[in-house]
Amino acid sequence: MAGVGQGVTLWRERLWPEALAMARSPTARNSAIVFAGHLLTAGLGFVAVLVVSRTLGPANFGLFSAAQAVILVVSGVADLGLSVTMVRFVARDLPVDERRAHLTLQTATGVRLAVVGLIVLLSWPLAQATVRWGLGGQGSPAFACLALIGAASMLALNFQVAIFQAYQRFLRLSAWTAGMNVLKLALVAGLWWWGGLRAGSALVVYVLATTVAVLVAWIFLPRRFLRQAAVPGERRTILATLLGFSKWVTLGYVAAMLMSRVDVFLLAHFRGLEEVGLYSAAFQLAMIFPLLAGALFTVLLPHVSQMQGQAQLRAFIRRTLAVSGIGLLLALPAVLFAGPLVHLLFSARYAASAGIFQVLCLNFVLTLVTQPLSTVLYATDRPDAMAAVAGLQLALAVAGNWLLVPFYGGLGAAWATVAVTLIGGALTIGLAWRQVHS
Repeated sequence: MAGVGQGVTLWRERLWPEALAMARSPTARNSAIVFAGHLLTAGLGFVAVLVVSRTLGPANFGLFSAAQAVILVVSGVADLGLSVTMVRFVARDLPVDERRAHLTLQTATGVRLAVVGLIVLLSWPLAQATVRWGLGGQGSPAFACLALIGAASMLALNFQVAIFQAYQRFLRLSAWTAGMNVLKLALVAGLWWWGGLRAGSALVVYVLATTVAVLVAWIFLPRRFLRQAAVPGERRTILATLLGFSKWVTLGYVAAMLMSRVDVFLLAHFRGLEEVGLYSAAFQLAMIFPLLAGALFTVLLPHVSQMQGQAQLRAFIRRTLAVSGIGLLLALPAVLFAGPLVHLLFSARYAASAGIFQVLCLNFVLTLVTQPLSTVLYATDRPDAMAAVAGLQLALAVAGNWLLVPFYGGLGAAWATVAVTLIGGALTIGLAWRQVHS
């Protein structure tokens, strides 16, 4: 009982005041802006997914979801860790050396444009391999080629998000992403109204909306960095600095992207696209928690990168752990009413998604703690630690899904994901705590 009393006293006298201070800070306000934008964007995107899933049915929705997984993985792997690396250095240098920050962003933009162009050029030669390994042998080469072009557009879009993030222009970021999803929903609704909504046409809409958003982004983005002049050899030095840091981020990103969708690829391989459709419906319904975690990461990476000294980082870790219980409160109603919720939103054809949704809610609540704390390792120049954690998680994800998916389908994939997140989260918390106490 004495231990419980001490814990309550610690919460009341130390952690609770720190949690309140964090809630009233500019970082919390920026997080609220980004989360509100993410929530609006997700709401619009979720309505579009509902229309697509209910119209296509589990099997065709599974094909569409597999294409979306290809877009996510290819764009994530091809990112090469450049987005996080760019934010790390630009956010650090902007307050003290604006010229160097602009040259860093200029150099990173050139690299990103080259990679986007390469993916577009290779989209048709790689289409057949994508059908076999990414789409479970279903779909045409043209469908796979479109998915790869969508990955190129997504890669460009993600880099633009990183520019907004580095400059901390969160309101513009929220308005821009919401506009993209308004367009996406309008196009999906139009196809549904005219009876032309198929897996292929839905993919065309998603790729088109992303491409339009990439073009429109230049209205909102800061462009002064494009005019920054450099002395001979300066960009080469900056590129070497970026690559020196990003080599670990790249390894971590490749592992993280493969890990995030290995469940879909193995479901398609072992159980077919209908099981992918059921799993993807549950995944989309549980997306509220990754949205909150993503909003926190978007705001916190530039903020934590500017922190000076271990005392500030230790306070940040304590506050993050203090407010993590909010995620559990958010998840409880969703878990309790999973069955009626799935039936209401996706129809009776997706009834098997309810149990998967309950398990995924637990997984995504864990990310509310681990994703913000991962910024500490980036801010203290330890991307190698994050790469090691991500590599271990990838190995565990492949092994777990390979063992569970053939027997338990989507539910097995969900439990494998929880186990991987739990182990990776514990390692991330331990490494972050050790880093600020060493």
